Amino acid sequence: MALRVFRKTWIIDSNQYKVLAIIILYILLALLLSGAMIFLPSITSLVSDQPPEQQQQAAFEMLLLHERFWPTILIVTIILGLHSVFIFHKIFGPLYRFRTIFNNVAEGDLSTLIKIRKKDFLKSEEIAIRQMVTSLNTQVGLLQKTHHELQHNLLALKEKIETTEDLTQAELLTQLATLESMCSEMDTNLRHFRT
Repeated sequence: MALRVFRKTWIIDSNQYKVLAIIILYILLALLLSGAMIFLPSITSLVSDQPPEQQQQAAFEMLLLHERFWPTILIVTIILGLHSVFIFHKIFGPLYRFRTIFNNVAEGDLSTLIKIRKKDFLKSEEIAIRQMVTSLNTQVGLLQKTHHELQHNLLALKEKIETTEDLTQAELLTQLATLESMCSEMDTNLRHFRT
């Protein structure tokens, strides 16, 4: 149960595992290079043809470094790992919310507003997505309004034709001009989108 809550709360995306693996690889690489730089002079002194006193001193230095180096590296690695998880959460949390918005938009729901936590990263992307959804919402609203008016006028014209026998050509042309104007308005709104 605790693992499930941890995964649901902290592990949002499988990409977190990939980024964590890269960070661990970098830490291990830094650890190997640091260890080599720190222990190599002592190892060189041990295997060289130096007097036994100097070799004994090198062995003592190596043991002392060994005692101090590994616990320090372990503590630093744990701190970096925990810090990385918190940083991931500030990046992948907003990405999870963005994906939710993208799915909502793909399903036609433009009413959802995006809001990420105060200390999350990707604030400029949040603003850009909010502007995109607001623009889409405005354009679709205009299209819906024009479509509603067009439908209303078409029904009115149909009713007028069915009920009135003496509809003049001028009246019919006026009604058709109104419908044509609405179609033109819809066309203008649709040109906002490129497909």
